[in-house]
Amino acid sequence: GLNYDDLIKILDESYNQNKYIDFILFYLLININVRNTDLIIINKNDLSLKDLKNKYNLENEFNYFETKKDKIIYYRKQYKTKSKYGIKKNEIIDERFLTALKTLDKDDFIFKNRTNKPYTRDEMNKYINTRFKHYNKNIKNINQQIIYKLVLNHFEKLNDNNKIKEMRANRGHTAEVQSTYYSNE
Repeated sequence: GLNYDDLIKILDESYNQNKYIDFILFYLLININVRNTDLIIINKNDLSLKDLKNKYNLENEFNYFETKKDKIIYYRKQYKTKSKYGIKKNEIIDERFLTALKTLDKDDFIFKNRTNKPYTRDEMNKYINTRFKHYNKNIKNINQQIIYKLVLNHFEKLNDNNKIKEMRANRGHTAEVQSTYYSNE
């Protein structure tokens, strides 16, 4: 079946083919360990948060990237366990990620459907599945949960407890939830 190395191969391939939206999607799933809701993201640039809220008629807080000189700050204000873990903030310093993000529309959603609307949480499953299958025809079904399990399994085999702990923090859940629902160990 599919493993971590296959995921990395797909990530690299997407970048090498200049498929930057795919690269960002795969990067966030593999390295920031996100769920579907976390992927409804605005590439914030010139507009203030208030202006973005008005522009897209958003009722709640939202997730966004803020570009600094040599890094991206990924703010997650809308995700499954936010009420327990609060706002999440990840710094992304990966050169390829910075390059990819620069090519995308500013002050707009990153992942959009054909009518230019952001994918909803429920549509995101199909979108993730379709994008991964584009690079590997042998994939039958893949989603954020399966990706998380594959990545976790990889770092468990390496006994990389720091990475396992980081994944838990990224995802916003306890060690118990991680071992009960996601671990192969």
